[in-house]
Amino acid sequence: MRTPTIYSADGIAVDLDRTVQVASLRYFDAVAFSARLTSSFGCGLPDAHGAVRAKFAASGEECIFLWRGPTETWLLSATSMPIAALERELAGAEDCRLIPQTGGILVLHVEGPRTADLMERLGSTASIPGAGETLTGRFADLTVTVFGVQANEVVLLVDRAYADHLRGWIRETLADFPT
Repeated sequence: MRTPTIYSADGIAVDLDRTVQVASLRYFDAVAFSARLTSSFGCGLPDAHGAVRAKFAASGEECIFLWRGPTETWLLSATSMPIAALERELAGAEDCRLIPQTGGILVLHVEGPRTADLMERLGSTASIPGAGETLTGRFADLTVTVFGVQANEVVLLVDRAYADHLRGWIRETLADFPT
């Protein structure tokens, strides 16, 4: 559940989503780790720069796996249940780890026909993902992971220590938008 819009301009809204649970999944062998996920989520890891929507088998809750690199994927869910279950499943494993990130990652949801305009002003066109794509790039001089939900809709994931900086850039950029 997202909070009410924190910033907006004609054709764009930015919401803060404090309910998204985030975990970093780190592994040495992507093929073996992908097979482990299949039993609990019905899918494996996303392809490079991709995202996979899955359902947690125990509850039917929708989750999203975001590619972060060859040995790291982020798991996003609405509740902590899928993350806690996977953490228990991986306990004692020597070839992979689950690192909870919920307290350290801020999630911003950007939506509207001017989303690309905002993203271009914050970063570069090369760092703007298409639908179902995940990219990590420089936005407002910060490293930000961006997930393309669909056309004109993205989710920004930023280290909470730098969140105020990013939010300030967004606020000032939207204030400068021509009407």
